[in-house]
Amino acid sequence: MGLFGTSNDVVIADEVERATNENNVDDAWDQIIAVCDKAGKAAEEAKSYLRAIVKRLYNADPHIAIQAVTLLDACVKNSGRLFHVEVASREFENDFLKLQSKAHATVSKKLREALKRWAENEFKSDQQLNLIPSLYTKLKNSGVDFSSEMVS
Repeated sequence: MGLFGTSNDVVIADEVERATNENNVDDAWDQIIAVCDKAGKAAEEAKSYLRAIVKRLYNADPHIAIQAVTLLDACVKNSGRLFHVEVASREFENDFLKLQSKAHATVSKKLREALKRWAENEFKSDQQLNLIPSLYTKLKNSGVDFSSEMVS
């Protein structure tokens, strides 16, 4: 891989950017579903899509970051096991923990709500994906608020 990644990474970043564009008035479900369809096809694509989504989660504009949470959650629900394996990685855990302190409060809360859902559903019974339920339990036990009141 070159200094700037592969040309496929550029295409993936563009797709994720369209799905989380600052000009989107509503969630761009056509773009979100297109990303979900591609994000679970192969392990390398799953990793690239997750990296591109995480980059958008770090965006200073909370509107973009909230759309990135929506996209990430949609991919967890729809992209399958290859994407789940990437989410259940130390790399994602580290990003999740950084985002809890750096992200806008609304973004941080939406990420916590998503983590709770994933720990209780998609990642619950697969040992290879145990990092997500473990992260949820660790944060909950340390006093992190996971109340389910939704933020719009």
